[in-house]
Amino acid sequence: MYFNRHLNRHQDAARPEPRVLKRDDTSKVELNIPKAHPRSLLEASVTLTGDLWSEGDLEIDGHLCGNINCQQLIVGKNAAVTGVIVAQEAVIRGRITGIIRAMRVLLQETARVESEIFYQSLSVDEGARFEGVARPRPNPLAEEAALSPMAELRQSVAPAEPPSAHGAPARASPTLPGPSENADAARRLAHASATSP
Repeated sequence: MYFNRHLNRHQDAARPEPRVLKRDDTSKVELNIPKAHPRSLLEASVTLTGDLWSEGDLEIDGHLCGNINCQQLIVGKNAAVTGVIVAQEAVIRGRITGIIRAMRVLLQETARVESEIFYQSLSVDEGARFEGVARPRPNPLAEEAALSPMAELRQSVAPAEPPSAHGAPARASPTLPGPSENADAARRLAHASATSP
């Protein structure tokens, strides 16, 4: 009997009533509130050579020669970026040279873009200048092997090899520069052209 009383005691206990939110209720409910991404800022006085990877948002007002991967990218009016951009959303107000891969791309009126753009949604404001190719894709963030910037760079830098005796192309000699050396040379060249007036 004692055992049954113990169970009954829990069943008979007063249950808290569910709380109903009223219009004048000032308490916060933190369910289903989208989390804000942290934002990083590259100031106008900064010139950076290298890749930037962020799980949050990125705002660039300076000069960057390298690749960018983030949630939302905002390129300021006086900013210059040379490289590959991969983002959920790219808002361009400055100068871009390279490749843009984003679900949503906004080229605002002060944008100067020489690029190949892979997008799901593209908006070009009046006054924006765009030279390049715009390619709509269902998933622009997925890189296609044939369009890899490193593969293109390797093909453009590697000399043509004569075929071997069996008709197959000869293997590259071990004295060719490695991909990192080619990428550094390409970045230096692109950075020099981006910072020149």
